[in-house]
Amino acid sequence: MNRNNFDQLLDKYLLGVCSPEEKKLVEQWYTLLDNQDLQLPQHSEAIKNKIWNKLQEETQPIIKHNPKVISIWRVSILKYAATIALLIVTALYFYNRQYTTLNTAITVTKGIKLLKQKNTGDKILSLILNDSSQVNLEPNAELIYPNVFGTDKREVELIGEAFFRIEKKPSHPFLVHANGTITKVLGTSFRVNSNDKAKSVIVSVQTGKVSVFTIPIDKKYDAMDPEKRGVVLTPNQEVIVNLKTRELHKTLIEKPQILVPLSITKDLIFEDAPVTTIFDAMEKAYGIDIVFDEDVLKNCTLTTSLTDETMFDKLKIICRAINATYKEIDAQIVISSKGCL
Repeated sequence: MNRNNFDQLLDKYLLGVCSPEEKKLVEQWYTLLDNQDLQLPQHSEAIKNKIWNKLQEETQPIIKHNPKVISIWRVSILKYAATIALLIVTALYFYNRQYTTLNTAITVTKGIKLLKQKNTGDKILSLILNDSSQVNLEPNAELIYPNVFGTDKREVELIGEAFFRIEKKPSHPFLVHANGTITKVLGTSFRVNSNDKAKSVIVSVQTGKVSVFTIPIDKKYDAMDPEKRGVVLTPNQEVIVNLKTRELHKTLIEKPQILVPLSITKDLIFEDAPVTTIFDAMEKAYGIDIVFDEDVLKNCTLTTSLTDETMFDKLKIICRAINATYKEIDAQIVISSKGCL
């Protein structure tokens, strides 16, 4: 019998429409499955299991009196048990893997529940946490947080992008876990942009100070406190964390904002003022260090209004007027000039 005819015979047997002679042939085939000396058609375990189930229903006498079938029955049971065990282990693995990815970064104590909130809409979703801190979740962002914060620290985990406005509690630091990074704050407002598909995490500060550090890729901490290997950010600064290397690059945000009250910004209107005075005023307005050589710039003066331009546009105007250049180095502005006659 060729393979196609034999497959048709198996189909007929499973449908219960084969003749007694055909049924006997299938039963004989099944009892000889483990005889490797015979050239029998090879079939998948699924087909063999279906045949076995059918045999259980229709060939009880054979099973009862034929030691060969009893042996096959035992092997089949073991195969079923092994398959079920493998499925259970696999399911538990992926469940635990997902749970670990989302939740185990947060330390919880007995009686505290972890909550999970995902923004499935197309607008910002605002959450108020147990300590009155506010979190604005961007679309598709997800936050995992306890219903009640512990007594020593406040921890949440973020997937995606969110803006945080944290209540000040110096004795209870606030920790944001995001894709292998930790942002630690006492009381401030900042933004974290973390995405599983991205190659980096970006943390930018609006008010206050935060420290940002990374969890080693192998999760093995050396004797040094990992926070000491991080960076401290102040307003208008951000850090870009390379998720592959865990390197941190500290820089200024794209559009630094004036941090002082509007009444003070009037000081950004200058008439024949020393450039050193202008740079000092900009430092106070933006909270950013501007490094320059006072002796080189002591003869440089400028009349200008710098109220409407962005910070980087202001720098371009000043540097063009005094024939100088600037660079951003480690979230600072460094001015280079040969001076003014």
